[in-house]
This record gives sequence, structure tokens and C-alpha cells, in this order.
Amino acid sequence: MEVRLQAQEDEITLLKSSLADALRRLRIYDQQIPLIKQQLIAVSPGAARAFNHACCSEGFSGARKLSTSSVPDCARHLPAASRAKDLVSSSGSTGSRRGTYSQGQSIKMFIRGRPITMYIPSNIQNYEDLRMEPPTEKLELDWVYGYRGRDCRSNLYLLPSGEVVYFIACVVVLYHINHRTQRHYLKHTDCVRCLAVHPDRVRVASGQSAGVDKDGKPLQPFVHIWDSSTLATLQQIGTGCFERGVGSVAFSHADAGAFLCVIDDSNEHMLSLWDCNRGSKVAEIKSTNEAVFAVEFNPSDSNNIITCGKSHVYFWTLSGGALTKKQGIFGKYKKPKFIQCFVFSGTGDVLTGDSEGNILTWGKSAADVKTLGKGAKETYQIMRQTRAHEGSVFTLCVLQGGALLSGGGKDRRVVRWSVDLAPERETEVRAPRGWGGVYPKDWLWPVVDEQLNCFHPGLAQESQLGRRNRMGVFSEFGGGLLSRFRSRSSSGPCAPSPRWKGRSCWSGRPGTPS
Repeated sequence: MEVRLQAQEDEITLLKSSLADALRRLRIYDQQIPLIKQQLIAVSPGAARAFNHACCSEGFSGARKLSTSSVPDCARHLPAASRAKDLVSSSGSTGSRRGTYSQGQSIKMFIRGRPITMYIPSNIQNYEDLRMEPPTEKLELDWVYGYRGRDCRSNLYLLPSGEVVYFIACVVVLYHINHRTQRHYLKHTDCVRCLAVHPDRVRVASGQSAGVDKDGKPLQPFVHIWDSSTLATLQQIGTGCFERGVGSVAFSHADAGAFLCVIDDSNEHMLSLWDCNRGSKVAEIKSTNEAVFAVEFNPSDSNNIITCGKSHVYFWTLSGGALTKKQGIFGKYKKPKFIQCFVFSGTGDVLTGDSEGNILTWGKSAADVKTLGKGAKETYQIMRQTRAHEGSVFTLCVLQGGALLSGGGKDRRVVRWSVDLAPERETEVRAPRGWGGVYPKDWLWPVVDEQLNCFHPGLAQESQLGRRNRMGVFSEFGGGLLSRFRSRSSSGPCAPSPRWKGRSCWSGRPGTPS
């Protein structure tokens, strides 16, 4: 639904742009009528009388168009400025990056198969006199503003180099917080949709959506694995294997990142497993027709994978080169509309946060041979339901020692839970006036929304970000403001660093730190 809504919004924007273009052309025609009359009078009074007669017969009070059938000699006598206006560029042509002058006083260019209309200043009489070849100098990307956080997850991480890595459009940005400098990974051919950091904290996987090249030819989605220190591409995975785009990626941890799990944006959300060293596909299976929010390997067993999303939690097992799926059984518990996030507890259980405000503890149940017979299999069921927040549980974060932090956006509460999920401490996060609502996020699972925050996984500090585009680092319980940043528009998630003793970062859409 989110994808369809975005597509409808894009179509509405295009229609508005086309309507504005048409209205602008009508205004330009109205403004040009007196000038054309003067030019016709200077050249031929008879042509001017024919022009007035044609305008009146067409019923135009402002004479919005020139009837060439009524004045066949006008085009021969008009100066070069008027003749240039007759060079019409068809909106359905393939075109190129070079602009062409159109009858509507505009330049139409086709970039990646999409028409872009740029209007010519009214003081320019003859665009043809201004044509020139492009300069020999080349532009080099220096700074990228903005951040894609509205429709993507797993989109911001901190690296040991002191850089935060995130993406906007086709660029993956590595922003050094202390030095306030940027580096850019530029090997993608269309919009990047997801990121994953390898267990070595150096390699990064980034997946992109499908697109078109400068000539309008389709470009297939793929995943790049690249070195964050040198920005060198190490592997390109999945060209021709993914449909529409790549929605989620995750590295395995138990085997030091030997495998990469990818979920595409097709209707079936195909889940595929790849060998990172060889770049070859190990297994593939249809996931679900519903939205998928997150995917992750079991940290202690790379043969087990978990995905969550709309009304589901799936437990996947790799055996003999094939993936098998077991759906989490809600049983007597109400099935939530969305499973927003999940983490692995220190005991090996899976904890999920859902849209009902509950934390569900999932465990493996032995096969019920007595009821189902010898063919019965193990199942994943809810072992415990813990009421945590009013509204969705957007983030779960396991701390050192096994304690758990949970954050909900609606009730503004941050709760610390013991290993057995007994509430130990809680606080209502009250940001300074004008900072807006608070949505806490942890550094491994930055869930995207208009306001995002994060917990430091090892320290009692958290950062918060509100609708007024400011972010600050606060003490988790009762402390003051430690530092803050500001962006120019709605901001995205922020991520703490396990290395930096409580420092956090933000990224805006589009914005800049201050």
C-alpha cells in the first residue's frame, strides 16, 4: 500500500506539473500577441489585418494562438526570433540530455527517460543565439544534502572510522561527524533502498531499485558489496535476479559474514541467500505477499533466518541448499497488524515489538506427537506477552548484561526491562519545547519515521529527534542535554556508536548539521 500510495502521489505531482506548464504557455501566448501585432504591422499591414480577423473568428479575447491557415505569408516575414518559436520538441520523443527549444518558451530535456521542462527567461529573444558546447571542465561531487528516511529501513549505521553511512537517491554518503566531511560511494545506477554492514565493520552491502538509463533503457536492480575505507566495489550480486528493487539485506554473523540475505520488492518478496565470497546464489524462495520490514540471521546459527512485517513473523531454516519456512503461531493471542521490530535475547529467544504495544517472546515448541501423530513438527509459538507501550513498539535494544530497552512513539516512554522482562525503570522523554515527538531507535535497527531517535547499546544515553528537525543527545534517565544538531527539514533516524561512549548522529531530508 505504501508503494502504491507513493506511485499515486508521483502521478498527481506530474499532473500538477503538466497543468502548470499548460497554464504558463497560455499566459506566454497572451503576452506575445501585442509584440506579434507590432512586428506584423511593421512588415505588412495586410498581414496584421488578417491576424486580427483570425483572432476574432477564433473567439479569443486575448488572441492566444496564431492561425497559420489564415495568414500563409506570416511565417515568411516574421523575424528569426518568431521563427525560432516554431521549433517544437515533441513530448513523446526519446530525446537526450541536450535541450531543444519548444513553442512554449521552454527547454525540454530527457534525463533517464523522464521529461524535464525548464523555462527560458522572458528577456531572451532568440535562444538559438545562446547555444554553445559544454565546457571541458568536469564537476566533482562535493556535498550531498538530504537523506532517504520516509520509506526505507535499515538505512543508517555508524562505522569504526567515525563516519555515519546512509543514502539518498543514487549516492551512499559517508559523513564524518568530527571532521564534518563527506565521502561518496557512486557506483549505483538508481535509488539505493537499503544498507547492511558486515561483521568486520568495514564492508558494506547496499541494494538499489530498478530504473532506466539516460536513453530510457531499463536498468536492473542489484546489490553492491564495497569497502567503506577505499570505496572500492568488491562484488556485484544479483543482477537480473531481483524484481523492482532490493528492499532488505543482512549479513550472517555466526560465520563472520559468509552469507548475505536479500529480499526484493516483487509481489512475492523473494528471499535469496548468497555466498559473499563467490557471489553465487545458495538458495531462493518466495517470502510473502505482505510488506517485509526486517530480516536478520540468528547471531549464533547462520542456518536460521527471521523476517517480520505486516501480520507475520517467519522463521527460516537452510538445510541441504533449500530454505524452509515456519510461521510464528499467535494462538490465543491477538495477531497484531504489524510486527515492527525484533531482537535476539541473551537466552536465544526472539523478542518482537508490534503495533499493539506488546513485546512478544517467541520460542520453539516440541512436536505434539500425541495430538498430530508421528508427522508432527516443531513449531514457533508465543511463550509470553508483555504489555509495554501505548501504541506501537518501534524499537527493541538488548543491552550489555541482557537487559532490554524498548521505545514507543505515542506514549513517549522509554522502559528498561530486566532479563526476565520485569520493568526496572522507565521515563517519559520530554524534549525541549519545539522539538516535537520522540521515537527512540537503536543503532542496529533504525526504523524510519518522521521523528526518530536511538539508544546507545552500551551506555545510559539516548538521542532524540523531533518534527522541528533538531536532535540532541540526552542522558537516558534524568540527565540533561549533552549536544545537539539541527537540520533544515524533516529529519531521519540517528544512530549511536558503541565505540564513541555515547555520541550520536543525525541525518536530515534535506538538511545540514549545525
